[in-house]
Amino acid sequence: MSLGTIRAFQLDLARQIETLPAVFRFFDVAAAAGFNMCILYLEDRIKTASYPYSADIDSYSPAQIAEIVAYAGKLGLELVPVVSNLGHTERFLRHPQLAHLAELRGNIAGRFSKAGHASYNAVCPSLPETPAFFDRYITEVAALFPSPYFHVGLDEVWDMGLCELCRPRVERDGLGGIFREHVLHSHALLKSLGKTMLMWDDLFESFPDVIEQIPRDIVMCTWYYGYIDRYPDGHFNNRRREDVFAKYDRLGIRYLASTNVRVTNVESFTAYADRYRPLGMFATLWEQERMPLTTFHILVAQAGLLWQGVEPDNPPARLAKAVKLVCGDVSDAFAETCAQALIFEAPVPSLADAVRSLEMPHADTLQKTAWRTYLAGRLGETSPKTAVNDHAAGSLYADALRYTLALPSLSARIHTLAVRLFDLRTGERGCDTDALLRDLNDCAAQIQDLRADVLSLWERCREGLPHPALDAQYDALARTADALIAAARSAQFAEAGRLDLRFFLPDQHGAAFTRVDVAYTDGSRATLAESCFKSYNLDVPYFTRAFLLPCGKTPASVTLSVRGYGGCGFSYVEARTSDGVRCLPCAISQADGRVEHPAWLLIDDTRPCYLGEPDVQRAILYPGVSVEESSVTVRLQAE
Repeated sequence: MSLGTIRAFQLDLARQIETLPAVFRFFDVAAAAGFNMCILYLEDRIKTASYPYSADIDSYSPAQIAEIVAYAGKLGLELVPVVSNLGHTERFLRHPQLAHLAELRGNIAGRFSKAGHASYNAVCPSLPETPAFFDRYITEVAALFPSPYFHVGLDEVWDMGLCELCRPRVERDGLGGIFREHVLHSHALLKSLGKTMLMWDDLFESFPDVIEQIPRDIVMCTWYYGYIDRYPDGHFNNRRREDVFAKYDRLGIRYLASTNVRVTNVESFTAYADRYRPLGMFATLWEQERMPLTTFHILVAQAGLLWQGVEPDNPPARLAKAVKLVCGDVSDAFAETCAQALIFEAPVPSLADAVRSLEMPHADTLQKTAWRTYLAGRLGETSPKTAVNDHAAGSLYADALRYTLALPSLSARIHTLAVRLFDLRTGERGCDTDALLRDLNDCAAQIQDLRADVLSLWERCREGLPHPALDAQYDALARTADALIAAARSAQFAEAGRLDLRFFLPDQHGAAFTRVDVAYTDGSRATLAESCFKSYNLDVPYFTRAFLLPCGKTPASVTLSVRGYGGCGFSYVEARTSDGVRCLPCAISQADGRVEHPAWLLIDDTRPCYLGEPDVQRAILYPGVSVEESSVTVRLQAE
């Protein structure tokens, strides 16, 4: 393989701080797997003279960083810090002393938020105080790391060019001009410190002309986290495919190929990068605040083995070798079971508002749940039961993997029960409510048991550290189960109507907000839902959401409204009243704004009526486009 000399991995310490022993254990695994660089995603985690605001338990001191640097050096790992200085700065902005640096200070609407409800996640590059603060802080952090590299983030800057200082600059130089000036300022600072600048390159999709105007000694970290067939799909901006490494080689731009740690992404991105001239490969690990890092040791190790040429054409065999590298002397059966579990990706579906509305289940839900259950049982059968050193024990990794499989299985089961309850309440089909209640109560107990197990594992790996994100996740699951139990206790057959809306969303990485308004035959009106609806399976453009209608109400029409970054399509809508009357679309009574093929909403097939601006690029460059609303009203009549 011609993949360059750098083999890097990233540890996300911003979303979850780790104990020093946990960091050192991760370094041990990575070094054994052949990595020679660690990129520490820090944001604000280091407490310095210019940034003293965080609590000690929430930060690393310069002395602790010195210990981390020294330990890594003994293993041959070069440490590179990441301090984001434009987007992903919410941890800085949470402090009152720095909140005035936010782009959305005051009553400004953000890209994903209404005015007055904005979250501070990006700083204003036009305020003189912004570079003054970050230049001081970056200077202090850079002095703690001997590496010649320093990473300043610059990815996913969702809110830029919106404040009263930035808007005139956008009119004069465009949004890309603001970004270019910020990149050049960061480059000049790091060059004065003797550092080579690293940055994420996703925003250049929005500003393709700017990439040709930046210094060639900046190293791009090019991240793509899906399966790559021939060329990578873009990110947020229409997901435009581009042979990006061919362009970088032609322009003389240096770059690292940045994967996540999932097997399909590592495999396919490595095959793509091997056709070009990257400086090296870079495995990123993000947002691991809900499960201890032990779950990911093996996945990171298998990426390192691949980049050394180990079992390039046999992912299960390579994963089994990674298991043995990480876990020590374990059986072949255990290593093979772990490999199967890690190849089987297990996302956790969102269960928000499961009582009032939900997505119809995918056909493979039960199959996936059964497979996860089988693998969890196999892990329990094959894992070592005792070990002298808990960190080296296969049992530690078996527990982590079993809990990782158990959570989506439990979520899928709750979702299936929610569908049973929904069908009962809307008269679609009946069910045994006593059995339903027993199953729901069993799920509620399983949630608490799994939570206790995961917290026990947490203490084994992250002793003494707080776990607010983990608590929030299990609190949400418990609330969902409790709400379903309360509804099931009082549920009656056909106590509510239902509205089924089939979405067509070809780019689920956009941010189209849909509002569903219903007019009833008695003259009353109501907003049924307003959200950014997406499928649990982001690769499926069609998905159906069902919403409850009040008992005794008959819908006369439904109005669908769309605004935001990217449009949204709908292929069909129909309703069923609580007394069993089916109401079907019969006419389009109104269409406002950008609405394509509204009549296609009247036929239950795959042709979509599309609302809103389909060009996300235009909405990004001209923020006013995102607040424009398009709507269509569909009249319904009883079948």
